[in-house]
Amino acid sequence: MEIDFLGVGWTLPVQLDENAQIKVARYEDVVCQSIWMILSTAKGERVMRPDFGCDIHEKVFSPNSLGTVGQIVSDVQDALIEWEPRIDVLDVDAIPDPN
Repeated sequence: MEIDFLGVGWTLPVQLDENAQIKVARYEDVVCQSIWMILSTAKGERVMRPDFGCDIHEKVFSPNSLGTVGQIVSDVQDALIEWEPRIDVLDVDAIPDPN
């Protein structure tokens, strides 16, 4: 099958199915869960892999400006390029909320 390289693995968070077996995610779902894991993990959060994750968490209290948005876009691109080889990052876009 063409999409076999995307893989199969446990769902994140780990869940049980109706037969009390660990649920499995396949192909695109695995990649989506991986992207979510990368972006929701702050660098330094994982003791054994402190470089894993994304620096967007450091920007939570930064000014709502175009400069901050640019840094966030760059952080997201860098993290996805480094940690998710199954995707091609073509574009990341963010718009500051005017409110």
